Amino acid sequence: MSSIRDKILLALLGTALGALLLIGVAGVAGFSQLRREMLARSDYFGKLAALNSSAGLGGVTLENLAATARSRAVLLENEFAEVETRVRAIARITAAIYAHPENYRPRPIDYLRPDQIGSATPHIATAPDTDFAAVREEAEMLANLGDFLRAQYTGKEEDNVYFGAASGFQIQLTILPSDVPARKNYDPRVRPWYQLAKARGEFAWTKLFVDFNTGELALGCGMPVYRETAGGRELKGVVGCGFSISDNMRDTLNGLRVDNSGFAFVLDDGGRVILSSGDKVIAGALLETEVFLRGGAARNELVRRMMRRETGSMEIVDDRGARLFVAYQPLRYMPWSLAVAVAVEKTLAPTRRLEEKILRLSDLEVAQIGQSARALAAGAAVIMAVGAALTAGLALRLSRALTRPLAALCADASRIAAGDMDYRLAVNSDDEIGALAQKFNLMIDRVEAITAEQTRVGAELTMAANIQTRLLPRNFDAWRYASISASMRPAREVGGDFYDFFAIDDWRLAVVIADVSGKGMSAALFMVAAKILLKNHARTGEPLPEVFYRVNNQLCENNREEMFVTVFMGVLDGRTGQFLYVNGGHNPPAISRGGDFAWLPVKKSLLLGMMENVQYAVSETVLAPNDILFLYTDGVTEAMNKNDRLFGGERTLVALNGLKNLAPDARIPAMSAAIEDFAAGAEQADDITMLFLQRRV
Repeated sequence: MSSIRDKILLALLGTALGALLLIGVAGVAGFSQLRREMLARSDYFGKLAALNSSAGLGGVTLENLAATARSRAVLLENEFAEVETRVRAIARITAAIYAHPENYRPRPIDYLRPDQIGSATPHIATAPDTDFAAVREEAEMLANLGDFLRAQYTGKEEDNVYFGAASGFQIQLTILPSDVPARKNYDPRVRPWYQLAKARGEFAWTKLFVDFNTGELALGCGMPVYRETAGGRELKGVVGCGFSISDNMRDTLNGLRVDNSGFAFVLDDGGRVILSSGDKVIAGALLETEVFLRGGAARNELVRRMMRRETGSMEIVDDRGARLFVAYQPLRYMPWSLAVAVAVEKTLAPTRRLEEKILRLSDLEVAQIGQSARALAAGAAVIMAVGAALTAGLALRLSRALTRPLAALCADASRIAAGDMDYRLAVNSDDEIGALAQKFNLMIDRVEAITAEQTRVGAELTMAANIQTRLLPRNFDAWRYASISASMRPAREVGGDFYDFFAIDDWRLAVVIADVSGKGMSAALFMVAAKILLKNHARTGEPLPEVFYRVNNQLCENNREEMFVTVFMGVLDGRTGQFLYVNGGHNPPAISRGGDFAWLPVKKSLLLGMMENVQYAVSETVLAPNDILFLYTDGVTEAMNKNDRLFGGERTLVALNGLKNLAPDARIPAMSAAIEDFAAGAEQADDITMLFLQRRV
């Protein structure tokens, strides 16, 4: 492959020989001047090509960094979502035990013995003022949680789920060796995770704190457990979990390193670095990777944007003068922001090397031209006038010929930098300029391939969502003794909620609403299985408790992902208005009997898919003509606005009372509008499914 240096050198030698024969010393001087102008133009076009290359590569780098930040933010959020799912699941099971203790056989439980350290053995810890004998009966009933806690056991004390009872004891699986042989001085009721969940009455995360035992940054979370009584809800305790930031998020964050110059970090809402790739986190201390945040307008602006939970990318300069590309993305579960940074010079190194090579060649050629001109000047003085014009014309043609590839490369690069990704560089030179054009074309092809793959995945998810929608019944006008309207709006492309209604015989109509744990494709598949099983068993005419018993056992078979589903199912007799129903861990429906909506009393039973051979209780009521029943999933009551406030049960009843006089087909749109008005543009966090059933006259 011929180099630019070789081409320019050969041109200069040919021109010098022609000038020596034709114009002598005077012509050589003019020829040298023209060559210097040619090299200056070559240097200009080379720099312009390198500048456009840098701009194109810089734009691609920022887009890739932003995509990396978005994908890794989802991975970090999944860490919190997994902990919340575990805690909520144990809280539901604990509430079921308190609600129906007759369904559970007491199990022995005591303080941890020294020979049990390191094994997943359920045991208790008690507050100093708690007499174990006084709470033994309650503790042995709750010892049934052992199987579920063992399924959640991670082997690390700070990451395990436990239950702190309001009566002053805690059920857990492991403790630190310093607590052996018994923990009789531990009061869970004074712990931050307990008090915060008790005060809020719902799932809550604590503030960051330094774990006393490990010295690592950690979080705590809690979910209150209530028992329904005649006088209202009675707090029975809080399900809690410790969450080590360093242990659980270190590997995910280290995976963010783009190359040897790149790093990632997380800022809290106070602008402090709480986690960084490859560094040990110590509370209250600045990390080495935080040095670049000390001062500078661009760096201060980056911190302000991250504290405002914005999404974007920018270029900054660290305290050593190095330029950095940074992409930042807020986390959804915590008031934190994630950033990924990479050195600009590292990213633009290929174009820098090309620019330096062009400059070196230009300097070399200038020196060689000057030396040749001085050597030729002595012998060509007598024919200067004759050869000057010929030399100038020949030099101009050579200058244009040599710089034409650089000018074409500059024009093509500018077109791509302007956004025309369908265009390909057309420089056919066999030197470094042609090689650079080929690299540009390969880079553009890779970007297009990645875009095509993203389009294909999106199309498959859209197809799955369409299939899921078609599985839901739409024949709302087929029932002569009842009016039905329903909708399901998933939080993602596919969801885990579903509703169903179908005839058992000529007079009996079954209605179902359910919520599968989790989201995405796995939840959708589990939803289809649960829907088919419930419908097939119910149509045999079996009693509802038997239907739930059989479906639960079938869902438990080979349930390696440990998914579960909450279900409410009722059967309406169109002749008498009798309504039999079973609630498997689902939200209680609301009913209007000619007046305001109120919650329908339910006998709570365990959700489906969690454990086998569970007995389910049936309830009964009578729906008079025009009575309205509202079934829903927790996506309604747990819809949040931008201030992280929940729609809630009270606001749900108020919205229902405002639409009870509407036509049946207008109630779903009106309820959806009430939820959307409350959310005020906040992103939908969970599937929202609703069903209205009204008995006709």
